[in-house]
Amino acid sequence: MNYKYILPVFLFSGTMLFSQATSQTIVPNENLIAENIPAIPKSLSEKIKKYSESRSANFTAIHPNGKELIMVTRFASTNQLHQISQPMGNRKQLTFFDEPVNSADYEPVKGEYLVYSKDIGGNEFGQLFKLDLKTMESKLLTDGGRSQNGGMVWKKDGSGFYFSSTKRNGGDRDIYFMNPLKPEETKLVLQVKGGGWGINDISDDGKKLIIGEYVSANEFQYRNPKA
Repeated sequence: MNYKYILPVFLFSGTMLFSQATSQTIVPNENLIAENIPAIPKSLSEKIKKYSESRSANFTAIHPNGKELIMVTRFASTNQLHQISQPMGNRKQLTFFDEPVNSADYEPVKGEYLVYSKDIGGNEFGQLFKLDLKTMESKLLTDGGRSQNGGMVWKKDGSGFYFSSTKRNGGDRDIYFMNPLKPEETKLVLQVKGGGWGINDISDDGKKLIIGEYVSANEFQYRNPKA
């Protein structure tokens, strides 16, 4: 009897069994190392989707005319920006990215554009973008690199906003000022030590900020620098 064909038959059968098993379970992403974790059936994942995939609508900005709102909600798999122009009106979707957009601010005088934050592929390096509401075109405002940018606070005259960024060294969250019409002229306002700094408030004349540093769950401190 010739046995040379038996081994390939068993190998093929093993491959079929492995493929069938993996098709019925959740396979972790390649960037995750999963050890000693039981296989998760896809059937279980389907059952909990009605809890994990729930939809919400959150307010994020109001137009200077007081009549229009920007909401954050999801119709597909990520949060996106939607505009509401009248009471009980339909939502108009403004962004259609693969990555979520969870916040935005109107330019506070005319409201002709929005500034929003978004990362790429979940890398948590949030960049600031300007969305022109007439052309619906987005423009990158920050460096586009491995930096975290956010926490915008506008000056009331619309001449620009203050924000925090780690672009200086990737770790310390300094305070900057930007005119979104001239992002190349962004200025460093305050250089700090630590990654927990953020802007809490701005004076009416736009010349002073209150900033806070998150140190731990039990410690928070404030500073009042001149902008």
